[in-house]
This record gives sequence, C-alpha cells and structure tokens, in this order.
Amino acid sequence: MKILRNRAVIALIAVTAAFVFAFVVVPHIGRSQAQMTEIVRITKKVDRGVQITKSDIETVTVGGYNLPARVMTNADDVIGKYTLADFAEGDYILSEKISETLGSAADKLYRLDGTQKVISVLIDSLELGISGMIMPDDIVTLYAVNRDGVVINNPFLQYVEVLTCTTNSGVNTEDRADGDGSGAAKTLTLFVNSQQAVLLAEYSKNSTIHAALVYRGNRETAEKFLAAQSAVFEDGEGQ
Repeated sequence: MKILRNRAVIALIAVTAAFVFAFVVVPHIGRSQAQMTEIVRITKKVDRGVQITKSDIETVTVGGYNLPARVMTNADDVIGKYTLADFAEGDYILSEKISETLGSAADKLYRLDGTQKVISVLIDSLELGISGMIMPDDIVTLYAVNRDGVVINNPFLQYVEVLTCTTNSGVNTEDRADGDGSGAAKTLTLFVNSQQAVLLAEYSKNSTIHAALVYRGNRETAEKFLAAQSAVFEDGEGQ
C-alpha cells in the first residue's frame, strides 16, 4: 500500500508539472516570441556631441518584454543625429539621448577628449570672414598675411573645423536673434590640435587672419576633410 501511495504522489506531481508547463510556461514562451521586435543599438563607444554614422549602429531583434517605450527602432531615424550623452558598445538608443542638432557651442565642447583644443582668432573685418557667412561646423582654410603683406598658406591650417562665431558683443551668431543689433562675427572659435593652436597664436600676434570656406554639409564628408588634415601632420608637411 505504501508503494501505491508513493506512485500516486509521483503521478500527481507529474500531472501538476505537465499542467504548469502546458498552461503557464508554453503560453509565456509564445507571448515572448510574439513580442520580439527590432531595435537600434550602438556598436562601439560613441561620445557625447558626435553625429551618428551608419558604422556606429546596428539593428538587432530583441524581446519586447520590458523594453523602454522610447527606444529607437529605425536606423534611418538615428543616422545623422547628434548624441546628447555618452554611449557604450551595446547600448540601446533612446529618443531623448539624440537630437537633430547638437545644440549650443557649450554642448559641443563635450567632444574634447585631450586630442583637440579650442582657440579663437580675431576676424578684423567682414571680408576676412567671407562677409560674416561662416557658420558653426563649417570647414575652413586659414591664411595669415604678415606685416610685410606676405600671404602664409600653411598646410597645417588647410582644413579646420569651426566651433562657433562670436560677435563683438560676445554673442554666438547661432544664438543671435534677428535684428538684435549685435553685428557680424568678430572671432572664429576653432577645433584644433596643439600644433595648430601654436601657429594660430603666433599668427594672431603678428599677422591678419583670413578664413576661406571649404565645406558645409553632412558630418561624414566633413570628417573626410579633417582626416586629410590629419594626414598632413603625419607627413610633416607644415611649415
């Protein structure tokens, strides 16, 4: 009789386990599979203040359970946007952490990682800065005209990125309201490396700085110009 009772207990446990599996586990697995969705995530470390490129992201399929409502699901909605936070490899991209524009010049300073510096140069008149039309994120070539009237075209200043342009009253042109009377840009603030900073400090003391617009457009193309400038430093072609 004891053996029969043990067998009955074992049978009851087996029936209960089968019931739980059939009516609890299987439906849960089915719901989880049905909730699989595609999301966009970061493939490598991306710092705050960077424009996202195709190589920075990937689209993967994940379970939808407990997925944040604001996670980005379409790569086309991410490429070209600017990061408003630091991202690590594998991070999901939430809508509030990217933006159509980078924002203020102060936001862009988060790009500084020790390899770049920021320096401002004086633009004495409209013609020296293409009539005040230079804008943040432009790529420019900088020329120096010394006191003897000699034009210095240094290859180290061939492609330089503009952070912002500032008027004589200290207002960044991108922050200026129409008709506020603050005037045209008087300084250009630039992303440079150490050698470029030294050159510009020297030229600013002894020469007049002229800026020529090279490129205005998407970030990927701008990076190609900056890469070409980096190659000049590697070849040691400056003077």
